[in-house]
Amino acid sequence: MRFVATAGGISVETLSEWREHDPKFASKFAQAQLESVKRRWNLIQKAARGTEDNPGDWKAAAWSLERTFPREFGRPEVQVAIQNNTVVYDLTINTSEAEAREIEAKASPVREAVAKMFEQYRPREAGNGERDRESAISESVRQKFRNYRAGGR
Repeated sequence: MRFVATAGGISVETLSEWREHDPKFASKFAQAQLESVKRRWNLIQKAARGTEDNPGDWKAAAWSLERTFPREFGRPEVQVAIQNNTVVYDLTINTSEAEAREIEAKASPVREAVAKMFEQYRPREAGNGERDRESAISESVRQKFRNYRAGGR
């Protein structure tokens, strides 16, 4: 919208108003957008197919799959979405149900072990050996991490 308005020498607000108040204009505008998308899509597909003189470019085909079916073909490192309390980041990881079950199967025992570890080392009385417990927690966490990285539990 911004580029179209700028090219037409009007504001985005004016363009929006025209589209809102003139159904014929809105329809022609939508048709022009579709034609623009179709033209570019056809160029991408042509690049993917190639010609006799110029072999096809797999990157064009991959790009179209990523954009058309992002859940199935999108790159995970680009789609990581992390939500922590109310902060949402713009990346998302898409996994299949089987992958999600596999991740959960691996994570569940680790979560349980950490919960038990914290329960075991949680200070029961403030000021009574708290520093020793903190040291024990740190060492225990390091050991659990070393075991986990080595493939153990």
